[in-house]
Amino acid sequence: MLSKTNIEEQLKRSRNKRITSEAILAEVHAILAQNETIRAGIKSRLQGIPSPDKPSEPIDISHLEPQRIYELQDIKKICVDYRLRFLDAYYFKGPFPSEAISAIREFEKIHNTRLEHFKIMAPSKLLKLENADDPLLFIPLGNDYFYLIHTWGNDL
Repeated sequence: MLSKTNIEEQLKRSRNKRITSEAILAEVHAILAQNETIRAGIKSRLQGIPSPDKPSEPIDISHLEPQRIYELQDIKKICVDYRLRFLDAYYFKGPFPSEAISAIREFEKIHNTRLEHFKIMAPSKLLKLENADDPLLFIPLGNDYFYLIHTWGNDL
């Protein structure tokens, strides 16, 4: 008479023969290293001067949240009212929080694009000093429209 077979047990044995725990750990380390490389690339694009010859890649507007799209005239008005500056992100002297980098990475993943030209709205002192409260990070959409990627701080 044949004994009953535990299918789950057989599945585990098959997997364990094929993949060792060291291989799983190596794969996890490779994924983490790739993640760090991507994050470092985003950070360098945030802090670097974008090439004027290289236009931004197109963005699928149907995936954008409409409440995060702003016209340049509205941005200018708020900047004047609250004594803020709206400049390229490479002028920002403070550190970019990991949440901002994660937001950029998620946006790039959803839209299958690579963002290059970033704008930041912040108090003028933050664009000179190494203090990082209250900036708003935007990307240009074209035709004087901008998309709010991330905001941090709480004084504005």
